[in-house]
Amino acid sequence: MVTQDPLFPAFRSLSELFEFRCHQKPQELAYVFVRDTLDLERQLTYGELERTVCSLAGQLAQRARPGTRVLLLYPPGIDVVCAFWACICAGLVPVPAPVPDPVRRKHSLPRLRAIIEDAQASLVLTTSGIETLSSELSVVTDENPIEWMATDQSYDHTDTVELPRLAETALAYLQYTSGSTATPRGVMISHQNILAQCKALLQVAGADSKSRSLCWLPYFHDYGLVHGIIAPFYAGIPAYLMSPITFLRRPLRWLEAIDRWGITHSGAPNFAYESCAKALRQQIDWAGHLQQWVMASCGAEPIHADTMDEFTQAFEVHGFARGAFSPAYGLAESTLVVTTKRLGEDPLILHVADDALAAHRVSQVAPEAKGARRLVGCGPPLPDTTVRIVDLVTLAACAADHIGEIWVASPSVCQGYWNRDEAQDISFRACLTGDTEQTFMRTGDMGFLHDGQLFVTGRLKDLIIVHGRNLYPHDIERTVERSYPGLRNNGGAAFSVQEGREESLVVLQEVERALPVDVEAIAIAIRQAVMEVHEVAVSSVVLVRSGGLPKTSSGKIQRRA
Repeated sequence: MVTQDPLFPAFRSLSELFEFRCHQKPQELAYVFVRDTLDLERQLTYGELERTVCSLAGQLAQRARPGTRVLLLYPPGIDVVCAFWACICAGLVPVPAPVPDPVRRKHSLPRLRAIIEDAQASLVLTTSGIETLSSELSVVTDENPIEWMATDQSYDHTDTVELPRLAETALAYLQYTSGSTATPRGVMISHQNILAQCKALLQVAGADSKSRSLCWLPYFHDYGLVHGIIAPFYAGIPAYLMSPITFLRRPLRWLEAIDRWGITHSGAPNFAYESCAKALRQQIDWAGHLQQWVMASCGAEPIHADTMDEFTQAFEVHGFARGAFSPAYGLAESTLVVTTKRLGEDPLILHVADDALAAHRVSQVAPEAKGARRLVGCGPPLPDTTVRIVDLVTLAACAADHIGEIWVASPSVCQGYWNRDEAQDISFRACLTGDTEQTFMRTGDMGFLHDGQLFVTGRLKDLIIVHGRNLYPHDIERTVERSYPGLRNNGGAAFSVQEGREESLVVLQEVERALPVDVEAIAIAIRQAVMEVHEVAVSSVVLVRSGGLPKTSSGKIQRRA
């Protein structure tokens, strides 16, 4: 093990981290799973975790060679945590994947097939309940049969497990992208990548011995894996886990768990905060306390100022402080986080002219100005991270307040995509004009820097160009979902189609099942709202039932097949 910094220990691998933490505090709480009743279903101290993990790792070492890709298919719970660390301690490469939905086989099985085929996994770790699906899922693995192993059964492997001595650059795990804009690809996260990410997060999170984290996002999502499982372990604080279904059924359960278990660090995408504010309006007698919640991270999708306003107004009487909001920008290719707001500061909000943004310019205006749009700052870069805004034509760095593509250089930037030619990974070796010494990752996202903070304006590939104007889909979708009662949040898609020689704007929008639908009135409201806010005509409006639009495993609209 390399020289230790008492505040930010340095390790060469996750297995070294695991050994250090388990021996450092064997009697202290490591992981907890919270039931939908808020009771604790299962708790593991570091010592109990070590015994469980080493027992399973011994079994795995007999079944697979170091470097073997191992698929993790689990329901929410502690079992997947043990399986992940067992793979690490056996020198295997865990591949977190979503359990196929039997009701939506048409959508879930192709994704699983793509992951299995790309990762070339030879072993599946799961629970006995899911293992019974192996025959049903044989259509996925017929060509390359793989072994299934239920890890919730009792294994009495008592031999000492020799932890692998791995290089920092060795592959730690494969993180498959959610597939919102392309076929899922396996992001190669090295031990160096994830450890650098955890160190940087700990430096800005303000975690101490009294901190506790809570995460309900799924383990196969980069946020759920890093924020939910790995980063708390790195910090040496208890990690409370909750099922995504618990949140989706009753959003306030998330906040009730924060209250009941004294959670200090927890976060979610923008829609989760919206859902909680909406739920509180329907449950005015809610009596939770949130003053101990010091870091409410928000990322994984566009962050809206009005969401932060509504959430703060709803929950400040319960002790929530606006300064706890921590908007962040990140992507799986950079392990998770690239930039994030620092603790104790209020989020930075800019009022900019919408028509200037359409021309890739930033023009600040008064809040009450016509066409003013509020943008939320995603904070400065993490320590040891460099962000540049780059002109798409000249490939030169842009000045502050100029929009361009977001480029990132960081020890957290991944090694590339698994099983892809180097030519396909050219986006990880980009250089600015006139500077070939430093390489950057091209994110494909657009944004600008202001006062050292990153502001994200949209995604390059998703730009809609109508009559020479650049429009960002999520801006239009946000306007649409608020144009008429009963339109689902995060349930719409805006895109352009070719009509003759011109591009035309089309909107698809999900409608709540329980409400009566006046198609004509909704279409009129959508067209009026988009014209008023964005000054562009909607050519076609298509309404679909709730759940009718395909989504990724993390809940984003899947824009491409």
